[in-house]
Amino acid sequence: MMADELMTNNQADRHRTRIQLVITEHTFEHQREAASRTFSKFESGAKAVVIAAEMQSGKSGIALALSCLQRNSLSDEQICNRRLLKDTLYLVTMADVALLEQAKADFSLCPNIVVSNFTNFRHALISEFKYQAPKLIIIDECHYGSNQDGVRYGKIFEYLDQENSNCNLAFISATPFSALFAAGSDSILRHHYQTQLVFHKTNTEYLGIRSMHKNHQIVKLDITQRDFCQESLLRRRFIRQFNEHQGPGWSLVRVPSGLAASAKAMLIEQGISQDQIFIIGQRLSGVEEHEISSIQDFKIAYDAARLFDEKLIAITVAGFRAGINFGQQMKEELINSWDSTISNIAAVVQANIGRACGYHHNTTALHYTNLDAISAYSDIIDALEEQTETCDFN
Repeated sequence: MMADELMTNNQADRHRTRIQLVITEHTFEHQREAASRTFSKFESGAKAVVIAAEMQSGKSGIALALSCLQRNSLSDEQICNRRLLKDTLYLVTMADVALLEQAKADFSLCPNIVVSNFTNFRHALISEFKYQAPKLIIIDECHYGSNQDGVRYGKIFEYLDQENSNCNLAFISATPFSALFAAGSDSILRHHYQTQLVFHKTNTEYLGIRSMHKNHQIVKLDITQRDFCQESLLRRRFIRQFNEHQGPGWSLVRVPSGLAASAKAMLIEQGISQDQIFIIGQRLSGVEEHEISSIQDFKIAYDAARLFDEKLIAITVAGFRAGINFGQQMKEELINSWDSTISNIAAVVQANIGRACGYHHNTTALHYTNLDAISAYSDIIDALEEQTETCDFN
């Protein structure tokens, strides 16, 4: 073996060892399994794969493992070429700077990933992929691409069809059905892409919406009861649960835009201290700037309240950004949540009850929400799980 070839092999081995270390130490087996099944679909001829991963089940871990598999698939010569390092483009669907920064932090261990969004899609291609086009594009929260106000996928498909036909495409979402079955050009389905489905099967530690449904943790709010500012039997029950809870804990309330101040005033009238109530958001109607907290502000306040076994209530409004993870401890100590959402299934699922999903053991928290939407979501997820190996989107 020539000296140059031996040097290349040794260097390639170091790269592959590091990749394996990232996968092993920073992802879980179920995430690696989903990524492996996805990559196998690509190797079998699929150009696009839809990954259905339930709320807070670890979509970032799947994407991280998937990008590692992409890099590891390179030849020894390619993996040793610094100019060919960047080979994966991760697109954040929502135009939210905080989500963009969160994704960059999540994937900091994968130097082959470029994180961008649809607004800067073309700029990322020009500035970050100077020596080779991306071999894999991962689109997170893909359901946002097919609603009236969402981004459109046309420019992605146009780029793939006309400029980069060898690139694979992975869509990830907890609620992918709206994007899958949107009409015409708004759908992520392209027949010539041989699109396949992978359902992310979590481990037994995961507590999701289907489990909460079976555990009777969901309280039905019909359309006449969802107004949190209006007196009702269920609202009294919600507030009583908060007041009677022993030890540290918190509640999460979601109200229509413009009603955050009214909700806070109502809670104060019910005897809850103003110091216990936080409004989370940005530039909210009827709320002074100094009364608004960021998510990080609320987390810090909650950590302080825990020292004194005190409870807090967080108020958010419709449009509160998806993707927020309050962390395992806060999920364990959640008392209850109230969601005034009356729109589509994805909006209900991505809201409060979605924030409560994850790898924890809180089976006592109650979630006051749209039970019909929750039931429909459970049925759809069951169907996707059953069809993950044999799904034919036709």
